[in-house]
Amino acid sequence: MPDPSDYALRDGSNIITASFRTALEAVSLADSPIDPAAPPFNADRTGGEDCFEAFKAAVTAGIQRASANGGMFVFKPAPGTYRFSWDHAAGYSVSGSGLTGLNQRVCFIVNDPAVKWVVFDFTGVTLLQDGEDWTDWSSVFLVRNAHAEFRNGTFDYVNYPYFQGTVEALGSNYIDVRRDPDGPAAPTFAQIFEITQYSDLMSDFDDRYPINIALDRDEYSNDPTNPNPYFRGPLTLLSLGSDLWRISGIAAGAEMTQLSTRAPVGRYVLCKGATDGPAWINAISCPSLKVSGATCYVTAESFLLAKQCGATEIVGNRIVPKPGYLATCMRGVFDIGDQSGSIQIVNNDLYGAGDDPIGLYPQSIGRLHYEAANQILGFSVINYYDAPKIGVAAIIYDANNVEKCRIRVTGVGPFLPDYRRLLTISILDGSLPTDLTNHVAQVVSDIPVASVVGNRIRSVRSRAMWIGVAGRYSGNVIENTSDEAILFGLSKTNPRDYFTGGDGIVCVDNIIRGANRSSYYPAAISIVATKTGSTLPAEPTTSRIVRNVVIERNIIVDTPQMGVFLCGVQSARVARNAFMNVCSKPTGGESLVVYNFNSASRRVIGVINCTGLEFSSNTLKEIAGAELYQINSGFGGASADINVLLNDDQDGVGENLFNQSIRAKSAAEAKLIAEATGSNRAALDLMNDDSFFEIYCSEFGLFFQDRFQTPPVNLWYMLASSAGNPGALLPTEDNSRDLGSANGMLRRLFAGQHVFRSYTVAQANALTPSGSGFTVIHVSNGASGQPCLAGWSGGAWKVLATLGANISAT
Repeated sequence: MPDPSDYALRDGSNIITASFRTALEAVSLADSPIDPAAPPFNADRTGGEDCFEAFKAAVTAGIQRASANGGMFVFKPAPGTYRFSWDHAAGYSVSGSGLTGLNQRVCFIVNDPAVKWVVFDFTGVTLLQDGEDWTDWSSVFLVRNAHAEFRNGTFDYVNYPYFQGTVEALGSNYIDVRRDPDGPAAPTFAQIFEITQYSDLMSDFDDRYPINIALDRDEYSNDPTNPNPYFRGPLTLLSLGSDLWRISGIAAGAEMTQLSTRAPVGRYVLCKGATDGPAWINAISCPSLKVSGATCYVTAESFLLAKQCGATEIVGNRIVPKPGYLATCMRGVFDIGDQSGSIQIVNNDLYGAGDDPIGLYPQSIGRLHYEAANQILGFSVINYYDAPKIGVAAIIYDANNVEKCRIRVTGVGPFLPDYRRLLTISILDGSLPTDLTNHVAQVVSDIPVASVVGNRIRSVRSRAMWIGVAGRYSGNVIENTSDEAILFGLSKTNPRDYFTGGDGIVCVDNIIRGANRSSYYPAAISIVATKTGSTLPAEPTTSRIVRNVVIERNIIVDTPQMGVFLCGVQSARVARNAFMNVCSKPTGGESLVVYNFNSASRRVIGVINCTGLEFSSNTLKEIAGAELYQINSGFGGASADINVLLNDDQDGVGENLFNQSIRAKSAAEAKLIAEATGSNRAALDLMNDDSFFEIYCSEFGLFFQDRFQTPPVNLWYMLASSAGNPGALLPTEDNSRDLGSANGMLRRLFAGQHVFRSYTVAQANALTPSGSGFTVIHVSNGASGQPCLAGWSGGAWKVLATLGANISAT
């Protein structure tokens, strides 16, 4: 009989311990764990016979046992290899809705009120998935509404969903690929859904990096009424013998031209027979979730899908291909969205994913439509096949990030053909708009926070991390990604994806090498919270703000484009990062460039529509011809508030660099603008260790102030222009400032005329000049009632000259 502590998760470092502990300490494990290899199930442990029915019966027995065992059961196969056919998987009716358009199928389901806690312990076990019915949004193991843990195990396929090889020929509508015998076996599928090219610039096989070839037939549709918007049609795969395979059905013209440019003869490519097949593990609404110690060689979708779960821990997993193979997951690896608890992703090794290995998405409700004063249509943005939880509170924002109202979800209706639900709501504050086009509801009652630490991510066709959740992202090693290493932000193609959970991002101590080979947001680390509507016609114009960002002590190496890109960020510090060999090609290259950046220029850090930025002590090396910072002021000529602090004497230290500067450069008009609202001052501070001067404007004019003095001293000021007053440069009120000095006199004063201030005798006698030197004034009645010039001498004003006759040239 096992020790109950084996399954009680008493490890104090485990974040889900608290969720489990109280109930599990009362759970009796008098019965042994469920073993599908033991009688009466008798699953074959050699990998020879199909174990589907044995596993299914064992899971059913575990559910029955849970009702008499404190709500818990443990599923623990004896060590061995178990093969099961995916083709036996049953269709799964989501929440009893009978939705068929989703076509979700599952092999083994735990979704019973009797089950409160379940542990799948695969120590010493290899699971082989057989069959080829890779159906969208499906899964092998599905757990709903129960605390869940998955331990250890090796996850593999009998028939792989891809093959790899070298392009040998191109035709008018086809491409011929010679399969690499060191990769997966000859394909048994007859359709290709996606082709990815791999660089041939590096001789070391392990250093080949993927680049999105842009021949991707399953991109999302922007039509919310399309009942199946995730599929555009596959290509045909045909064997020509001798491991030569023809992929046909490519559109002649532009599509074929693009393919031949990206994948010419001799280019190494990955040919995928599935991109949205079953995930190994699917967890929905689990109060807590832990996945640890697993090794996965391949999956037709993600390894883990987790939606609307509580505290989640993913630690020590290896999602890596077999030696010589290029890919593991056809999509992401850990796809986690709509979470309500803390998330820990620690010490995982992720290699060869087709999409974002780590995807953390915020809770939001999208595709909103007004139905009635207390009813809207919508769905959980990331979790298509489930609705928002009843009871969650949310803020509805319009496309310009303006809060319209606050709501609470009080009821959820059945699925509609476009996956939306009818949501009954109560209005907590504000007024519900009757037009909800391009609006989004951000869930605010359950805010997840993430800790993503110490992971190694390599060879990714897209981003390494796509993040919409606040938290700490540190100590990760990321190598060779087609797009950003880390993207905090919006989708580049899909208007349903909004970045709503990013306040408080700490991105520190990461090592990034070879990121951003071909990217949409052109940087190794991008924080993109604002989107322009001109990028894609179908996208809404959105304006989001991410606040309180720290990007510090990262090492970014061999990145062809920018090191850091900030867009729509408020209050950020970019400090003590090392940038080496970045910006080696103009921004863009093979990618689509947006955000007003000149595609011919290069910069290390790019900024758009941000406020409150500080750049400090960043070290650069081998960045020939690149600008340190480029700051652009908004979209389509719109103004922007930009507040940048360069608090640093080390930026630009390195080889072949430039003096530190902020440059506003344009073929037309270029400005650096400091704009304050109302009567507040707008200022420019100039300082070093020995002096501190400020130039500022107010409603009274332009002032020059010495702030090194205590209190600060105004030196000169220029009156603001007004009716009858074109403005004037004046000393301070005490009249104690000189123009020039005894040792640095003005050589000449060029002026159209010199105007003396006029005094009466009484006024002149009350005036005592300050300072040394000879002072001259004009006195209106100083020469027996006539005007004159007077000079100060011997403590009194002396007449210098009286006015005589008119001047004349003759």
